[in-house]
Amino acid sequence: MENKKASKYEPGFEEAIYRIWEDGKKFTGVPDGRKAFSIAIPPPNVTGRLHMGHALNNTLQDILIRSARLRGMNVKWAPGTDHGGIATQNVVEKELAKEGKNRIDMGREEFLRRVNEWKQLYGGSILEQLKKLGCACDWDNTHFTMDETCSRAVTEAFVRLYGEGRIYRGHRLINYCVRCGTSLSDIEVEYKDETGKLWYIKYPVAGEKGKWVVVATTRPETMLGDTAVAVNPKDERFSALAGKKLILPLSGREIPVVFDSMVETGFGTGAVKVTPAHDFTDFEIGERHNLPTIKVIDEKGIMTPLAGAEFAGLNRYEARKKVCALLEEKGLLEKIEDLKHSVSVCYRCGEAIEPMLSLQWFLEMKDLAAPAIKALDDGRVRFYPDHWKKPFMNFLGEIRDWCLSRQIWWGHRLPVYYCRDCQGRSSEAHAGVIVSSVKPEKCPVCGGVDIFQDPDVLDTWFSSGMWPFEVFGWPEKTPELKYYYPTSVLVTGHEILYLWVARMLMLGIKFAGDIPFSDVYIHGIVRDRHGKKMSKSLGNTIDPLEVTSKYGVDSLRYSLTKQAVLGHDLLASEENFIASRNFMNKISNAAVVVDRLRAESYADMKEAQSLPDRWIVSEFSAFVRSAEDALDSYDLARYTRIMWEFFWSSFCDWYLEILKLRGDGVSAGLVGRIFRELLIVMHPVIPFITEKIYGQIKTCDDPDSIMDCVWPDEAVSFPGAREDMNAIFELIQGVRNIRSRLAIPATVKVKIIVDTDDVFAKKLAEAEYYILPLTRAESMEFGPAPGTGAANFATPLLKCSVPVSELIDIKAEKETAAREIEKIETHAAKLEALLANPNFISSASKEVVEQKKELLANFNSKKEKTAEFLASLDEG
Repeated sequence: MENKKASKYEPGFEEAIYRIWEDGKKFTGVPDGRKAFSIAIPPPNVTGRLHMGHALNNTLQDILIRSARLRGMNVKWAPGTDHGGIATQNVVEKELAKEGKNRIDMGREEFLRRVNEWKQLYGGSILEQLKKLGCACDWDNTHFTMDETCSRAVTEAFVRLYGEGRIYRGHRLINYCVRCGTSLSDIEVEYKDETGKLWYIKYPVAGEKGKWVVVATTRPETMLGDTAVAVNPKDERFSALAGKKLILPLSGREIPVVFDSMVETGFGTGAVKVTPAHDFTDFEIGERHNLPTIKVIDEKGIMTPLAGAEFAGLNRYEARKKVCALLEEKGLLEKIEDLKHSVSVCYRCGEAIEPMLSLQWFLEMKDLAAPAIKALDDGRVRFYPDHWKKPFMNFLGEIRDWCLSRQIWWGHRLPVYYCRDCQGRSSEAHAGVIVSSVKPEKCPVCGGVDIFQDPDVLDTWFSSGMWPFEVFGWPEKTPELKYYYPTSVLVTGHEILYLWVARMLMLGIKFAGDIPFSDVYIHGIVRDRHGKKMSKSLGNTIDPLEVTSKYGVDSLRYSLTKQAVLGHDLLASEENFIASRNFMNKISNAAVVVDRLRAESYADMKEAQSLPDRWIVSEFSAFVRSAEDALDSYDLARYTRIMWEFFWSSFCDWYLEILKLRGDGVSAGLVGRIFRELLIVMHPVIPFITEKIYGQIKTCDDPDSIMDCVWPDEAVSFPGAREDMNAIFELIQGVRNIRSRLAIPATVKVKIIVDTDDVFAKKLAEAEYYILPLTRAESMEFGPAPGTGAANFATPLLKCSVPVSELIDIKAEKETAAREIEKIETHAAKLEALLANPNFISSASKEVVEQKKELLANFNSKKEKTAEFLASLDEG
């Protein structure tokens, strides 16, 4: 048969294959009578460029999609991008700044035109990069969170929720980023530890000269908005302050002392300042005690006139310095301490969050969370790994109302309008509010026509939260929505569980009437080879497309997947990519061998006759079932591991090597059949090389593409075949170990003496044609061990001796082995003493201790193997 393949794996062929798939509509899903399997892609921001996290996430999704297709399901992987409100606006504003322009001077309409222009140029680049990764997305069903379909869905959802009384407008304390110029929801806030200061300030007791209460604070500038000092009612140190007033330093205002159980007696002095307009805890205390709110910091981080003439116009950090200087000057600053504490920052730009009282739009969440909690309790939504379920349910159980409005321009503008006439007659938050999917011609209350739209946009995560059903056409009852929703699985990282996954679960149940997905597959983070998180600032990022150019797309995919152990992060390194490329090389080499050995037609697996054939058929059937189990449990790392083990060890190292010695008849038909089906099982992980090789070996009766093949489902197993062959492999490996340990040259033939029962001896005799060449032996005899001058080993079915007295000095080998054991024991004793030392355990890092334990385990293992070898030598 003509050899049509080069044996070396050379990247660069992938694009042509992907084009054939695309042109052949291999990724398009259309409802029919089959079982549906669907995924809604976690939409990357339009600002995004493919990074290792994307590569991992989308490779895992692609594996699930491709395997489901091969297993007979109707698949649809709905792709798309997120408009990424704040992130995209920031990118475009930076571009404008280079031109000396800003969005305020430009105006809203022109700015949005520029953002759309930027989005048209760059917004789809990440989807093109996903194609280079091999993603089998249904590109005919691509969506953008601000396209017509998604925008209609978002507006419909907002109007419905408002009509049900779940969305409301009110003055509440919110998280505000002065850099991005917008409010943020609670879960858009991140926290970072830093060393700051704790200022101890004296608040004089009104009417009692020389008496004061010392209050500790990390933000002295906000004291200008204090409206009380709070103490715990159980703290007897402050019982005498009941009913008394304090003088607010620097302003002279009198403020009350309030008693509230929320105050922690162990923080600072036990007395805390209460600034309801700039602290969440203080806001709650203020509501309970009917305290006024004084907003002293505005949306730009500038002190307001209410802070006092001395401070108005300063930024918050300048005001802090001035407040502290004046307090010290007036003798009201008792002391300053260093304090390690957690600071809230914007998840987008890292700027310190400013809690402030603001008029915003909110969504009540408790009633939306309840059915989501029930779906988790009932087991209708499952987490892989399961340990994420508890914190997720805790989050839902403690959920607070969601601040929906954002003070930016890029996004879904609130479908909210206001009547100026009604607003002129009332200052209530709900005055003049009209919520409508289209701009009303006149006010439904007063008939006025002076109507304007709210300038705010919706939180990006609101539209993203509707993604699994809006991509199928909701609110229309489309055939796709009925057939593909709920989706089958969500593949995501844990960092957006609360930002996104929780919102999808709640909104899916609310609007689509069912859970958005049954399974949530949570993967780890891709770190560098040292375990550090990748970041541009550290300079340790790896460009996935550079990896694919150098090592091939399949090498990248395989490298990431084999490390994607549930519940663990993974390391990206050159060594891993090289090892994966070597695996691709092995497949390419095997294809050449199979092409030489195979027959023109496939054999039926049930026709296997020889022990090696019956063994490989049984082994392959077990491998396929294990692969299915790994896929069904989302253990894709195990899937790739058993793939490697079967292909490299069982198929190549054993079966092909045996067939090279005698591979005619049924074996020739079987090797082609098994290799073809092996390519199918491996295809979801390494789609390009499997498609390429399949195209070279397929018969005229096979489908044109491997994507149209059927997953192997014929479970054929021959009782005893796997056990018998494994026993033969133990014999071969035992002889090989002796040769290696005693450094017997490959050119030197040895003799094998086997002591076993007659039944197994017959099987060994039939296998002699491959046992001898695979062990480089000249003969195999049956009988008892010679007793002296041999190296010996035993397995459950046999005892084997290899006479070596004429090849080596057995006495010298035993002496060498004994000295080696002594050295190992010396090293092991030192390590045991070190690990038994409590000072070492307490002072050394966890990593160092684990390294020492692993080293000790290695020494003990080596000692055991050396002792076994020593015992195996019979001196003649």
